[in-house]
Amino acid sequence: MPDRLTRALKESLDRIATGGGGELPAILATVCGWMEADRGHIFEYLEESNQLRTVASWSNGQSRPGPAEDDPPFLKIFDASHNDSFPELCRRDRVRYIQPEDFLAQVWPATRVWHQGQGHCCAVALPLMASGRALEEMALVFRKPQRWSDLPVDEVQALATQAGLLLLLERLSQQQQAALLRQERTRLAREMHDGIAQDLISLLMLLRQHTGLDPKLERLAQRALDETRRSVFALRTPALESSLEHALGELLRDRSFQAKLTVSGQKRELPPHWEHEIYRALQEGLSNVARHSAAQCVQIAMDYDPQALQICLRDDGCGFDTEQMAGRGLSGLRERLELLGGQLELISQPGSGTWLRIRLPWQ
Repeated sequence: MPDRLTRALKESLDRIATGGGGELPAILATVCGWMEADRGHIFEYLEESNQLRTVASWSNGQSRPGPAEDDPPFLKIFDASHNDSFPELCRRDRVRYIQPEDFLAQVWPATRVWHQGQGHCCAVALPLMASGRALEEMALVFRKPQRWSDLPVDEVQALATQAGLLLLLERLSQQQQAALLRQERTRLAREMHDGIAQDLISLLMLLRQHTGLDPKLERLAQRALDETRRSVFALRTPALESSLEHALGELLRDRSFQAKLTVSGQKRELPPHWEHEIYRALQEGLSNVARHSAAQCVQIAMDYDPQALQICLRDDGCGFDTEQMAGRGLSGLRERLELLGGQLELISQPGSGTWLRIRLPWQ
């Protein structure tokens, strides 16, 4: 094994061991350097939608997660069946050379004008398999014709295979986290249904049996039961397995105030643990609005900003003095978001409504 390959594999393993992150962009940068490529990408295969999504890129001597700053928008995510099916290509080929005479005919049709404008004339594609599944593709493009016999294909394959294994490990980790979250939601739903909800039902029955009591007591108990049932429904229903936007839409249904959800920016896939914490934070925020704000209108705005996911929950209620805020519900949410590298900000003052802002950087 050549010394430079040994060093590259060791550096990658060291990054994994220390949890430093950036393994895929670093591997791509090494491969592009060895191959003297002009641009490179690692595309993840999304089996459910039969699409390819850019997870790492290299251009102008720099590598980064996701698309490069000067990549065209269509390279973020695109159809994987433009040139036969991607899984079939993976099973059939280990390395594909796209020669100058076949280059424009072989690339995705929507990218041809861009490739021509960039002066690309040939390419190398390495489809990767792991555990019998098509996972990703590493694609390199060149502005100068290459003699394939001079390229370090064996070394590049070793690094590309490691990139595929890294993505497989990441997927397994996400699946494990999602399974644990589902188990925890089910446990909490059962405890709330068998405990708090049943106690509130008993309390309501007792209140209705006694005349002359303040009707506010019954309304408060009914509202608490409604909130508990809504929470149990949210915990038991795999709403987040559909999409975060769908789950938030369900949260906003049947409220005592007008509610609106807006989404802007280029959508991208979110880690399951992000979705869980965002959902819980907004669920807590909406519960506070219902209990304390007397708001008429509530807005949730999600912005897929290039640097971070930004979410704002805003109401037009009575507001409050944040310095006198009691309870640890919001503090606990802030701590959990900080563990994800995010931030939670609460802005309010008496008579001016309340803003709850969440920011989670992509990096």
